[in-house]
Amino acid sequence: MKSTKNPTPVRRSQVSTFVGLGISAVVHLSVFLLVGGVVIFEGKIPDKLFFGSAESYGESEQAPELEMPLMEEEEEPDLSVDIAEDDLIVDPLDAFSESTIETEDIIASTNPTPTFTVPSITGSPSIGPDFGKVKVGGAKPKITKKGPKVGSGLKTLFGFTEEFSGALEGTMVDFKQDEKGKATKMTPSKFKDTIYRFANKSDWDVDKLAKDYFVVPQKLYATHFYIPHMKAEEAPKAFNVEDKVEPRMWMVVYKGSFASPKNGKFRFWGFADDVIVVRVNGKIEFDGSIDASRGGQSKVGVKFAKESRKHVIANGNFLVGDWFSLKQGKLNEIEVLVAEVPGGHFSTYLFIEEEGEKYKKVQGDRPRLPVFQTVKADIKKGSGVNFPEFDKKGIVFSP
Repeated sequence: MKSTKNPTPVRRSQVSTFVGLGISAVVHLSVFLLVGGVVIFEGKIPDKLFFGSAESYGESEQAPELEMPLMEEEEEPDLSVDIAEDDLIVDPLDAFSESTIETEDIIASTNPTPTFTVPSITGSPSIGPDFGKVKVGGAKPKITKKGPKVGSGLKTLFGFTEEFSGALEGTMVDFKQDEKGKATKMTPSKFKDTIYRFANKSDWDVDKLAKDYFVVPQKLYATHFYIPHMKAEEAPKAFNVEDKVEPRMWMVVYKGSFASPKNGKFRFWGFADDVIVVRVNGKIEFDGSIDASRGGQSKVGVKFAKESRKHVIANGNFLVGDWFSLKQGKLNEIEVLVAEVPGGHFSTYLFIEEEGEKYKKVQGDRPRLPVFQTVKADIKKGSGVNFPEFDKKGIVFSP
């Protein structure tokens, strides 16, 4: 049987040595951490503290490179969260930044500008011999049994450019400027008041208006009033002042005479957009203005017949005046005032009815009346409400 040897016992001197080494290691580690703190806060390594002066290693000898211990990087916490895409709340600003909408579009959508669509005029006449710029100074129309014979460019819907027997002389007045072209600061509401004051005077003296407004020198001579719904600019064109008179707040006054071929009672039918007022022998017998056509009162004191506002014409309704008497062959004075207020479109129509006469019914129960004429004229006829039917065989009120 083999004997087992006991391990060599540790001496006290060895224990002391181990303890001393441990203390020394702790001290060195403390110094090392202190120096590391200096490096971190100062941003440099104090050479003298670690290696003494440069002379102790020699002038040409560099200090040994210090290897700094690597510190373990701490793991960043995972902050990601699983969220369904549908549950995300989108920042409105991010939505606009990624959108293809332009800045102007965004402003337009937040501050929308209202738009308005103007309906097209159905049945409007096309440009023809009754439209367009008037040539002044052409051959004088010749009077025949069939009426005035005119050459190209002398006829407009507002009258002929040359005077002849039986025609009513028309004078245009522009209320927006004076005779020197200076603006009068006229407004539509003020214009209405001005022309109705003029219409309610005892005389319709257009020449008196010349001191305050522009009276157009070109005259036109009309035989009838059947002007379908059209652009208001055609009036200044007809009077050859389209380059000087804007197509709004203008008035035309026609004056002349007529005679009835028979004794009887008569009354006017008609309409205007915007104004038509008719005087016979100084008395207002008819008002066909659009305001009254749509339910308003006459501004010139006309008493409307019960047939008024029952029949559509252009963009309004027919108005019917009261009966007045005429004697065969007697010369009567007639004045017709037409006007446009805001601009845009203009129309005017004037028919005459003889009491006791039988007329064919059109458009329901409206009588097909003749157009009031002082000279037999070839009146253009279209289709639709802008061209109301009329009796082509009606009497002519030649002077």
